[in-house]
Amino acid sequence: QPPQQRPRPPAELSRAAADALAAAAFRNAQDDSFRSPWAAAAGRQGLLARLFAKGGKMDDCTCVVALVRDARAAAAATSDGAGGGA
Repeated sequence: QPPQQRPRPPAELSRAAADALAAAAFRNAQDDSFRSPWAAAAGRQGLLARLFAKGGKMDDCTCVVALVRDARAAAAATSDGAGGGA
């Protein structure tokens, strides 16, 4: 049986999720064949827009991930009961 892995802290999981989502958005923005919401909207604007609107829109890729926890569970997870970390 493999050894039990220690659970990752919530902040670490949130950062990893945000990094993965931003990386996927960046890859899609670089992919000329990706049918992004931007490309779909541009395609509805007319012939020239349809000809040139392919792939994603190269722009800043930002992602925010929020972790929502029950306040009582968060407080119980800390030694001082303040809920300041887990």
